[in-house]
Amino acid sequence: MEILEWIAKYWVNWLCVLVASGIGIFAKHYVKLQKKAMEDKWKDKEKNMCSKIIENFDEKISKVEAQSQEGDNKLHAELDHLHAEIDTVESGVLSIQGKQFRDYCERLLEKGHYITVDEYEEFETEYAVYKGLGGNHRGDALHDRVVDKVQAQMRSENRSFEE
Repeated sequence: MEILEWIAKYWVNWLCVLVASGIGIFAKHYVKLQKKAMEDKWKDKEKNMCSKIIENFDEKISKVEAQSQEGDNKLHAELDHLHAEIDTVESGVLSIQGKQFRDYCERLLEKGHYITVDEYEEFETEYAVYKGLGGNHRGDALHDRVVDKVQAQMRSENRSFEE
């Protein structure tokens, strides 16, 4: 009977100990859950903030890319225009230089005209310019005729063309 008396006497104490232990375990678990919920909340806020920063960054990059593309397009258009102008000027220069080159060749090819070394060197310089500007086969044919005449002059003098 002593045990039953002892249990009856102290059962309230044991019940209080069990309830207090339960409350302690519950409180510890609740604090742990709250801490995790706060961490998750901060992580979500952090993710949202990072997402907004990335979106803003992407928007700004897109704007810069669009502006850059616009600038590139303008530059390409200006370059195309400049190329067209250069082609026009080059054609005009070729027309003038080509006529002068052909006239010079005709003068060198006149019957009885002796081609000097200076004239030949000037002729070769003019021919290089003519070809550089995109001269045609007509100039090539004249060049070949002048070279043939110079070689014939050299043979008649018993001299080598390479001298």
